[in-house]
This record gives sequence, structure tokens and C-alpha cells, in this order.
Amino acid sequence: MEIIEKGKMHYALYKYKIKSGEFWGYRFKYYDDSNARREKRGSKFLSERDAFEDLVQVQSDINKGLISNANDFTVAQWYQKHIDMNKPDENGLNGNWSENTYINRLSTFNEYIKPLIGDIKIKKLTLSLYQSLYIDELKKTLAPSTVELYHRFVKISLNAAVKYKVIPENISQDVTLPKKRETDGDKFIDVDELKIVLNDFKENENITNYTIAKFIAYTGIRIGELRALKWKNVDFDKSKIQIYAQMTKHKYGPTKSNNKRILPVDCEVMNLLMDYRMWCVKRKSGILNQDDFIFISPQKGTVVGANTVMYAFDRSEKRTGLSVTAHTLRHTHSAVLIMQNRSLKAISKRLGNSEEVLKSHYGHVIDSVDIDTMNAFSDALQDNPGADAGADLKNITEYR
Repeated sequence: MEIIEKGKMHYALYKYKIKSGEFWGYRFKYYDDSNARREKRGSKFLSERDAFEDLVQVQSDINKGLISNANDFTVAQWYQKHIDMNKPDENGLNGNWSENTYINRLSTFNEYIKPLIGDIKIKKLTLSLYQSLYIDELKKTLAPSTVELYHRFVKISLNAAVKYKVIPENISQDVTLPKKRETDGDKFIDVDELKIVLNDFKENENITNYTIAKFIAYTGIRIGELRALKWKNVDFDKSKIQIYAQMTKHKYGPTKSNNKRILPVDCEVMNLLMDYRMWCVKRKSGILNQDDFIFISPQKGTVVGANTVMYAFDRSEKRTGLSVTAHTLRHTHSAVLIMQNRSLKAISKRLGNSEEVLKSHYGHVIDSVDIDTMNAFSDALQDNPGADAGADLKNITEYR
């Protein structure tokens, strides 16, 4: 290699010539945290500007302490660095992550990442080690969706390690994840399981997550419709809620199939919302407008994110062993009403679905209710041998 020109943009830059052509590079010398002399090199840049921009990034990384001892980083040490780079401050601000995201990542780190692969040098972490020591161990106790989530946390951290040149590539890209179980579209839980989930949310989650879980269970509302609700949509006097919009990611728009509806609710739901409204007033320092979204983040005071709700159900599954999502609660609401022999027309109107959708999702539940109804009629006659069948029919007709 022959150096043919010194850089003008920085003293560490130079232009050199090799058999394959002329390129720009740099040799940047510095002292690490232990006062040992180090050197960082870059080469084969097509222009001085390209080499300079890469050098600036390297200097920034060194100043942040990201690569001063990269060769010695364990997986745990790097992941902790990654957390420190992104976490919010004590006020829940000035970070790349929200407070909930930070808590989720830190919890996963302490419970799974650090114990399973934390001691491995990050440069010695291979795909086979990652598969056997981390993914395969997670599979033994966690649901496939949770394994995928915890893998994604590590993958993001390793992507950052590649960006900062701690490692040359992300070995987790080609990992084999467990297959998710095929679930029926009509998945729901029974009433006793629902009580367990709601009680778990009440004891372990913040007031927003608990209110969301109970509200969905009692109304059957879609999560996008819930996130779009504003206080102006609630009629406390008539115990009714207007479902006029939905939130997809961060976009506020019309409901699915533009199906607006007004939802009657009972005193349990209204009391739930009144208690939550009192908390919102305090959270917003006494200023609550009718156009404000109802369900807000305790940390930021903005509309709650869909991922935040998802993570809350993931945590609940770890505590209760019940695999439940927001949509599971919607299905459960539907199934309970069907099993209470309520009309499909009324239920479909409440949920914003058609009767055909209900029949396709809950066909076996509807069939069981039809059989129970038929048996109830037969039992009514058999319980009173010799009774006047006409009298029983008269009573049934009068009841209707």
C-alpha cells in the first residue's frame, strides 16, 4: 500500500493506492477507559467525504464508550449498553424508548437474556449457541409468540452492535423460531378464566391497562375502536358509548366497514369509566377536554399504543398461564352473550359484525345453545309427568 495524499478534512485521513485502485482510509489513535492506547482503522472509501463521515461516527462511538472495549463485551454488557442508550430519563422523556418499553426490555434482560447467554463474549456468540442456549431454552416454558418477542429484543440489540461495529454481522437473523399454534377464529375463555385475567390486571398492571382489559371484556369493542374513543363519545347520563371511529397505529379514521354504532353499557362499565376519568383529570393536572382520548399512557399522557396493550397481555400470560389477547376478550364477550341465549341480531349490532360473521365464528357455540334450549323444553315436560302440556306452552308464550 502506498499513501499518496494526506486528508484535508481530518489529520487521521489519507489517500492510498493498491493494485485494485485508489481509496481513502483513516487510522485514528485514542486512549480507552483504562488509559491503554488503541487504534481504529477504516479503509476502501471512495472519497474523502465518505471516510470522514465514518470517522466522525467512530469518534462519537468512542466518546460514548461504545467500542472502547468492544473485544471484551459479553452479551449482557452490550445489551445493558443498548438499554442505557435508549432508555428514557427519570421523567419518562428524552429517550428512544417509552417507559413501558424500557421496563419490558429490562425485565426480559434480567429474567432470560442475562441468565441464558449473558456471559458469552458477543464476538463469540454463534448461531448454534444462540439457538440452543437461548431460543430452545425459551421454548421449554414460553409460548411461541413470547419466544418470538424475546428473540426480537435480542435481534434489535445485535443490529445496534453491527451498526457500531462491535460485531461484523447479526448471527440471530437465521434462527429457527417455534411455530405458532394454529388458533380458531372463535377462540375465547370461560367466565372463571376471565375473572382470573381481570383480577391479575387489577393487581399487577397500571390503571390504564386494567381499565382497558375490563372495558373490552364488558363491551366486546375492538382494540382500534377503544383507542379512538374520546370523552365526548361517552354519555354518562344515558349510559351509552358512541363507536364512531378507530385508530390504526397512529391514524385516526372511520370504523371497520364504516359501521358506526351506539353501545348501551351497564353501571359496572360506567363506574369503571368514572373512576378512570378521575385519574385522567389528576394525570392532566385538572385539565380534561371532551376531545381528549380516553385511554392514555400513564407516562406520556398521550393515546395508549397498541403494542403497550399487547405487552400487558403478554405479561399477564406469564403470571396466569392463560394465553389471552384483547381480541380474545372480544370473542369471550360474544360467546358469553350467545350462551346466555341472546339474539344474534342484537349481538351482531353490539359488536359491529354481521349475523353471518357470528355464525361462522361461533357456529358450535350456537349449536350447543340450540340443543340446550331444546332439552330445556323436554325437561320442562318430563319434570311434571301428566302435566297439561298446553299450560306449559301458555306460560312460555306469556313469558315471551
